[in-house]
Amino acid sequence: MSGTVRPGSLTQRQRDALVDPGRDSRVEGVAEHIGPNRYSFTSSHGSVTWRRTPDGVRWHYEIDALTGVDVLDAHDTTRFVELDHERAAASRRIDHREHGRPYAYESLSQLFDDPKTPAALSVPASPFPFHGNVGNHGAL
Repeated sequence: MSGTVRPGSLTQRQRDALVDPGRDSRVEGVAEHIGPNRYSFTSSHGSVTWRRTPDGVRWHYEIDALTGVDVLDAHDTTRFVELDHERAAASRRIDHREHGRPYAYESLSQLFDDPKTPAALSVPASPFPFHGNVGNHGAL
């Protein structure tokens, strides 16, 4: 469960190497489980740390710290909805800050609920070739 931090947490040096701006075309960022119901996402543009607390039958997500740009704060569910927008976006590399990330805090926090999930996950940049396909929808 999300009560303990798993072995394999990144050192600052490892984190810095993964989110080095020179790797932007390959790595979008790193998600980490940093404590009981505490999480972070770091990119070359900034980092955000948040916590998850029970709120009745739901969870409440609160930002604890922000440095630079919070690239997870693009909660617009209609970004790239129209087919022409998707096709235009597919023809170029989309900057991390342009992505739509509805429910990012919820989704990333939930990944770490599984005890088999490592303490840190690398998020590949888009478009990123994977098994002959370009993109990273849901890739970690």
